[in-house]
Amino acid sequence: MTTLEDLLEIKANLVLAIKTATASPKPNYSIDGQSVSWSTYLDSLWAKLNNVNAMIAAEQPFEIVSRGVAE
Repeated sequence: MTTLEDLLEIKANLVLAIKTATASPKPNYSIDGQSVSWSTYLDSLWAKLNNVNAMIAAEQPFEIVSRGVAE
């Protein structure tokens, strides 16, 4: 498996986790001094997805278009 394939698999897992979390959203709560923040969890998943998307873009070939100017 290549790095790009690994990143694509990680992306698919993150998208599935986001899809699952948003399909049946849960409220933030606190029990016996222990807090659970579902909104922070979802924000974390989105941040990780953005990072993985950036890594995927860096792994793929790209083209820089430039134009010279004659003086």
